Amino acid sequence: MSLHRTPTCPCKGHLPVLCWDTRTILLLSYLSIWIEEMSSPSTYPRARHYAGPVQRLSFDEGLGNFVERSSGSAQFIKGPVPLAWITQANALPGKAGAVGIALWFLAGVKKTRAFRTTRQVEEIAACGRKAVYAALEALQAAGLIKFTPAKGARPAVEILTSSSP
Repeated sequence: MSLHRTPTCPCKGHLPVLCWDTRTILLLSYLSIWIEEMSSPSTYPRARHYAGPVQRLSFDEGLGNFVERSSGSAQFIKGPVPLAWITQANALPGKAGAVGIALWFLAGVKKTRAFRTTRQVEEIAACGRKAVYAALEALQAAGLIKFTPAKGARPAVEILTSSSP
């Protein structure tokens, strides 16, 4: 550090002062910022303002107060799903019933009955790509869905119900 006392400053020639050069000032400013960051609860500056995950509560009537919900996120099929549709799909050969339920799940997730399928259909129906295609063809032949195969992409599917055109 080049800290010096002189009758006149060698830099500017003004009255006697405590004189620091530019590098020393920058070093001290970086040091003060670093000390401030290290004294905070988190080393990442923006994380100090993060309050943590949202606490999900539900009212327990037996206890008469709010209790924390379980952290597991339960997935579900958003309805209404016509029982006649499921019955007809389950009567088809192969994995058509399982693929049909997977399609209804994706329709709930995507909030539309017309969408492009994903790998999730294979995972939910517990079958391979070829079995999914065979099930889609069977569902289309039964008039439950309309699907358009796309070369090099996942097929586009529309779930048909009695109220659909």
